[in-house]
Amino acid sequence: MKSLARGAVVVAAGGLISKIIGAVYRVPLTAVLGAEGIGLYQMVFPVYCALLTFSSAGLPSALSGLIAKNRGNAAVIFRRSLVLFCPIGLAGSVIMCVFGGFFAKLQGNSSAGICYAALSPSVFLVSVISCVRGYFQGHGNMSPTAVSQVAEQIVKTVFGLAVCRFFRSDVRLAAAMASLAVTVSELFAAAYLVIRLKIAGYRRENLPRESGAYKRILALTVPVGLTALLLPLGHFADSFIVINALGGGSGATALYGIYSGGVAAITGAPVALAYGAAAACVPYVSGGKREEIVNALRFTGVICIPFTLFFTFFSRECIDLLYGRMSAYEKFAAGQILGADAISVTILSFLQTANAVLLARGKQRIPLYSLSAALFLRAGLCFSFCRMESVGILGAPIAANFSLAVALAVNLRFALAGEDITPLLVDLTKSVLCSILCVLCGFSVYNAIGGRAAFLLVSFMSAAAYLSSVAIFGAGKEIFGLKSGQKKRTLSA
Repeated sequence: MKSLARGAVVVAAGGLISKIIGAVYRVPLTAVLGAEGIGLYQMVFPVYCALLTFSSAGLPSALSGLIAKNRGNAAVIFRRSLVLFCPIGLAGSVIMCVFGGFFAKLQGNSSAGICYAALSPSVFLVSVISCVRGYFQGHGNMSPTAVSQVAEQIVKTVFGLAVCRFFRSDVRLAAAMASLAVTVSELFAAAYLVIRLKIAGYRRENLPRESGAYKRILALTVPVGLTALLLPLGHFADSFIVINALGGGSGATALYGIYSGGVAAITGAPVALAYGAAAACVPYVSGGKREEIVNALRFTGVICIPFTLFFTFFSRECIDLLYGRMSAYEKFAAGQILGADAISVTILSFLQTANAVLLARGKQRIPLYSLSAALFLRAGLCFSFCRMESVGILGAPIAANFSLAVALAVNLRFALAGEDITPLLVDLTKSVLCSILCVLCGFSVYNAIGGRAAFLLVSFMSAAAYLSSVAIFGAGKEIFGLKSGQKKRTLSA
């Protein structure tokens, strides 16, 4: 059986590549659409993600855990999941298409209505995609998930830039074409995964009736789906609270677009990279390999901690490099937001891994309760902070990160119940110390030299120094099955 480390690396590599492509895509897309166009484009995503999460988010992990425990009934579980969730996805697409104009008016800018219509078919398509990914992941095969993620981004980038440039004279229509590019990319990913199913030998057959199949799927996927719905609901609430609290209009929309679009694309990349640990640990922990709980959290910490420190110290430089065409004011605002939001990389990375562990341990309701409380806390704090003139847009990331940190503390308490966390604490401490040392050295060198070329050089040197120091001091070695003085061994049979 493939090890957790191998599966985590496959998913992480796919997530990293797709996020890099997505971040690169944002640069010319922002130049074409402008801050207002990006704001219109991003206004759609809170509603989209809310519907998407309800219809499909959490499905791959939930199904992978269920299939890992019931390999003999994998085909039955897969077919029943399609029967359950494809109609839900279709209903989500209809809701988004029909009520998109209404949502846009509530958000404060009715021009986003056409974007809702262009994006609406994606809700159904992702429902299909999630079921197929869960089927493969349940068998320990993470490559279809990784490849389909990369394929989505490539198609979205090529198609999106082509059509947006063609319609760039009309900001409203160009933003709609960017939304349509997402739909086209999901259609391509769905087609690829169906072909992979055929290659893998899956055939549609008359399956035996199993009265408990639907019940088992719903018992696992409903709490997971509701939990996954809560984070997009937080963004959804932000889209109403932030724009209106900042006074509404194009200026508030532009600031919201910078936060939810430009900055989120940067911080989301390492979170996607750390997702490999969450996705890979579910089938192993579900199968009884409890030692993989600590290994998954080690993997998460080794990845997310250095990114948090790097974005904190080099926030302005990252914005200037990636979004050089922004105005001076927009770059200044984006740099401040990224500095305030850098901690979200660590919080969200650990949160997704802790939630996956709880799912695998059969405690899938705990994240639902903790994140529900965090949602209300976030909304209250966001409204209060954003109305303060001295805080403004920074209130959104501050409120989000504080509330999610509270939920993370609760989830980790239950995820690690009964586990020896000493090795985890030792490795995380080493990762923190290595990160601080490397980032501070890089920051000192950059300040002495200055310039974009120096920033790129310092970034690569800091990354290389971090990886080397992690290897030398042994932080996270057991993730990859190594012990001091020993050759590589296999983590999981």
